[in-house]
Amino acid sequence: MMPHYTRTSATVNQTLWVSLSDLTWKSEGSMVPSMYVIPVPLGKTHYLLFQGLTGAIDVISKEDYLRLFCASGGRQISGGTPRMVGGPTRLLPSDRALIERGYFLTTDEESLLVERLNGQIAAEAAKEAMCFFLAPTNFCPVGCTYCIEAKSPKTAKRISLDTEQVALAFDAMTKLMKEYSRDNGFILLFGGEPMQPYSFDTVRDILDQCRQTGLKIFCFTSGLSLQRFAPMLGSYLDVLLGVCVTLDGRPELHNGNRSLLRGFELASTGINLLLAHRVPTMVRTNVTRDSFTEISWLRTFYKKRGWWDNDLCSFEINILTNHGNLPGQDAACPTHAELGSYFLDLVRDDPDYTKFRFLGIYSYLYYGAERLGLIRFDKSELGLHARVPRMYGCSSTGVFSFTLDADGSIRMCNEQVGSEDAPVGRYWPSFELERSKIQPWAQRTPDMINMCRECNHRYFCGGGCSLRSMRELGTTGHHNPYSSLGKGICGTLQADFQQFFGSVSAHILQR
Repeated sequence: MMPHYTRTSATVNQTLWVSLSDLTWKSEGSMVPSMYVIPVPLGKTHYLLFQGLTGAIDVISKEDYLRLFCASGGRQISGGTPRMVGGPTRLLPSDRALIERGYFLTTDEESLLVERLNGQIAAEAAKEAMCFFLAPTNFCPVGCTYCIEAKSPKTAKRISLDTEQVALAFDAMTKLMKEYSRDNGFILLFGGEPMQPYSFDTVRDILDQCRQTGLKIFCFTSGLSLQRFAPMLGSYLDVLLGVCVTLDGRPELHNGNRSLLRGFELASTGINLLLAHRVPTMVRTNVTRDSFTEISWLRTFYKKRGWWDNDLCSFEINILTNHGNLPGQDAACPTHAELGSYFLDLVRDDPDYTKFRFLGIYSYLYYGAERLGLIRFDKSELGLHARVPRMYGCSSTGVFSFTLDADGSIRMCNEQVGSEDAPVGRYWPSFELERSKIQPWAQRTPDMINMCRECNHRYFCGGGCSLRSMRELGTTGHHNPYSSLGKGICGTLQADFQQFFGSVSAHILQR
């Protein structure tokens, strides 16, 4: 006869984040439900369980859920999410599958697994290439309504780095990689709007420096001046990874999000020019709460332009977020559950939509969505800042990313470009690094944040956005030294787990 647990539980993923081979089935008499279990009701009959410490995902009957996770001490609500509490659970031999996947642990075993997993993530991060955001200028004429840098780009000076400053920026990159023991790095050209007529020579100087140093570069632009820049970019394909141009939807919506009447026309014409010069081009769409339907319109437009089947062209859908804690912007930001469910319906009706890169839509939901067979992701999207388990909320936390601002300052986050936040150093007129200001970013992990330390979602979240946390606490200004590691920035993460996976319960149970 088959063991009882095979009839009441279903294993979703076979590979765990951390080894439990030397822990399982040793001290079942003192085992309690792990504090990292995340339960999601699947209709009235079953529960989907995430073990947020081991990476296990399982489906069990409601009867077994109540017996195993509620009878010993009931449930408490933490941050809107059910948490299992209480003393040792009476475990049966038929429950061994769940024990072996870490749902029941002694207190000491759980602490040991946390230490192991943190060590694994830190070791992996130490091998990551260092990312440098480089802003040749802080000015931007576009005036996007959702700009991550608020109003500062339109009021910045219309000046750009000179040849000497560019050289100093690259020298600083070399020093930063040596300081943090990184063997390699890459550059993301940022701003302001980096590609403007007065910054042409600066961009060319940057590309020349890439050739001299061996650093590759990827460029972001609104596409306004590509008629001039595209031929020059096409002559640097040995160091240029690609160019990203933003199109948010049909012309009236795209232009309505900007203060330029011809924004859509200039950007789409610029994309044609990049492709004509063999430049790898990514077309990026920022989705707000009111622009879900633009995804379908854009795909049709891309097909008509001949971009959809062009191997040089890729397409990314990104969800608008308010990492910078900008007043009034939260209302425009959809939740990952809302946009993720909408896009999943599109893919079910037409798998052709998977040609988009869409990890940004799902963020922390991607792990469960992929393991449950709901949708597949492009592995190239799963950089350290994106994949789970996470110990760092972003690439700035953990110190594998720096931003070199056009004013000569060194910052931790690219969304600080042109801001009044205190920098952590300078690259011109001379190289300076205030290591004491870097420490709060490097140390800001869930283990160091009170509200994150025992959160069952911590390895899906990593503590959230460091910039928003520090700005909310007033610890990023010149007159407010970093005195705190901040608080956890949860956003809608916990509710997203319940809403998104609960909404596909029938599909999960059918599979």
